[in-house]
Amino acid sequence: MDKCNLIIDEKKFSFDVVGKFNWGKDEFLYNSETNILSKTNFIENGYSIINLFSDLEFKDLIENTKKNILDSALSNGLNIPKDFHLENYHHYIKNFKDHNKIISKTKVLRKKNFNFDLDKIASIISKIVGIELSFYNPDLKTSHIQLRINRPQSSDFNPPHKDSYIDCFNDVVNIWIPICGCDSSSSLPLMPGSHLLNESELFKSQPGEAKINNITYNVPCILKTKNRFFKLIRPNPNIGDAILFSPYLIHGAAFNNNSDITRIALELRLSRK
Repeated sequence: MDKCNLIIDEKKFSFDVVGKFNWGKDEFLYNSETNILSKTNFIENGYSIINLFSDLEFKDLIENTKKNILDSALSNGLNIPKDFHLENYHHYIKNFKDHNKIISKTKVLRKKNFNFDLDKIASIISKIVGIELSFYNPDLKTSHIQLRINRPQSSDFNPPHKDSYIDCFNDVVNIWIPICGCDSSSSLPLMPGSHLLNESELFKSQPGEAKINNITYNVPCILKTKNRFFKLIRPNPNIGDAILFSPYLIHGAAFNNNSDITRIALELRLSRK
């Protein structure tokens, strides 16, 4: 068993990880000339906060989020009141077994699961990056949309990783949209500029090999970095905003330190059209 030690906004965090770790190869995975973000003015940081929704659109997004959670609960024989507040999700789903049943559905959502103009989001992001994008992923042959549900004081988070280690996500752009419970103590941590690191600076597992609390993760876990502190920050987007970031950027370890609020975010990935 190894321990992942990191600093998020100058605060120390750690968790135990089981897996086989090795230093990466001497190579750069990110190509600044051909990447989707190569024409943006935030290419060096690898991320930006953008505004996506009006107040009315955001209310619709909340209702869509509730519907998807309720649909998952119903299909798994779990009882959540129809009028529940998203922030109180953990009051009804109290153990990991039931939580895992919920996310088995909410982590593989498609466009059809949303009564919402997702193509408008693709249009906005396309203008920002200067490339026409779509929710359709040619490798998956479908769209890929995921609700990230993180109960307070839990381990409902991925380890630090790069999405680009999974082949079908190495030519996409990520959009992380806070729905509820997202603030300076629960927002998604990122490591600015980490998409430009040589892989030899990263001590990491292979996909599907890292375990946290007996849970195996598809993404590799980056345990530590060479010759520098493993430091991340929590960009804290406002309601209606989103974090747009590169799949080559190190992110994860999204501890939810809120005392009694579930954090829910919508994660989208757009590919070249």
